Amino acid sequence: LRDNELVPAVVGVFESLDLCQGMGITTENLSKMVQQGMSLYHKQPYHNFRHAFDVFQAANALLRGTGLNMTASHLEMFALMVAALLHDGERDLLFLPPNTLSALFLPGLALGLSD
Repeated sequence: LRDNELVPAVVGVFESLDLCQGMGITTENLSKMVQQGMSLYHKQPYHNFRHAFDVFQAANALLRGTGLNMTASHLEMFALMVAALLHDGERDLLFLPPNTLSALFLPGLALGLSD
């Protein structure tokens, strides 16, 4: 895939796993999240966004190949896929204020957690 095809490919995987509807996320917001995730990766020979996409693809293949996509919850699959996609992102991500990731990905859940 070309670089400009990676975001639509990621969104396509999320949609094929029914994660957009299952998690109440629009494809537009998911695309923005993936683009923000891409910005966490630097131009490096290996640990770059293309590597993250490869890990994301492997997680997708494992979900489907083992049948876990039929038994895991939407939240479990969403967490796995986001973790695969962002696993080597900027280390500063670990030091964000509480609920920042929830606010980015699950705004309804983040509101409930901040009460």
